[in-house]
Amino acid sequence: MAKELKNAHAFLVLEQSQTFSNEYAYRLASEILCTEEDENKRPCGKCASCRMAENKTHPDILVFGRAKVSVDDVREMIRQAYLAPNSGDKKVFVLEGIDKFNAQSQNAMLKILEEPPKGVYFVLTGANKNAVLPTVLSRTFAVLPKERDADENFEKYLSGDETKESKEILKQYIETYPDAKAEEFPTESVLKAYALANDFYGGEKRNAVSEFPRSREEAAIYFRAFMLFSRNIFVYKLTNGKIPENESAEFKKICAKTSARSAAAYYEIFETAYLNNDSFANINALYAYLSEQI
Repeated sequence: MAKELKNAHAFLVLEQSQTFSNEYAYRLASEILCTEEDENKRPCGKCASCRMAENKTHPDILVFGRAKVSVDDVREMIRQAYLAPNSGDKKVFVLEGIDKFNAQSQNAMLKILEEPPKGVYFVLTGANKNAVLPTVLSRTFAVLPKERDADENFEKYLSGDETKESKEILKQYIETYPDAKAEEFPTESVLKAYALANDFYGGEKRNAVSEFPRSREEAAIYFRAFMLFSRNIFVYKLTNGKIPENESAEFKKICAKTSARSAAAYYEIFETAYLNNDSFANINALYAYLSEQI
């Protein structure tokens, strides 16, 4: 599991193949419950927990969502979340097809996603991100359903001149946005976008949109970088500074004067711009919309 996700308790697996994302979600649940001491070897496939998971008989992996999910179903899931695990000190709820849950059902789970009981984890799957409420998205970490190849191949995106902080930014970007993994990764653009986001949240560049690039392709990079920065602030506030780990003093100062609510609101604004990048008549119209929102 990637370093910045180790202390998380809610994950989101988005993949067009629902079957594939469900299988990956179950594997992630196995990894969380695995009793192997070496975390780099989880899931080990050998311990009793892994064997039960492989046989789909693990009593602490609870699957919801295969059929239509009602608010009452969500309430039942929440009730079960407060019951003690059966075979260990953890339990995992796999919520299949979160994009099929209606708004009322998604809203009903917000509090448990934000403040789950100790040892309780959630793995959500879906194919359509647009159908998942921003408030749910902001409470989960996106993971790659591709055996974490971003970790394995990360070095090929680096020139060798990046600082430790820059490497962490690029790695987060790649892991958060799988489609960013191209042969010619836009390292410079990502770092410039993230630096601008830092200035924006720090109060130095309130008119940050004026410095956004003029092509839609480059604009998408900036939208995603601002989404990532917004998400990091939100999660930092939500976890009382535990996640993301080892953030800079400057980032902590920004978090001190930014509320979780405003970070979530900005995330939604930049996500809307990202998702509607192609629908605006031209880039100027898109930027005019952004300027009005922020």
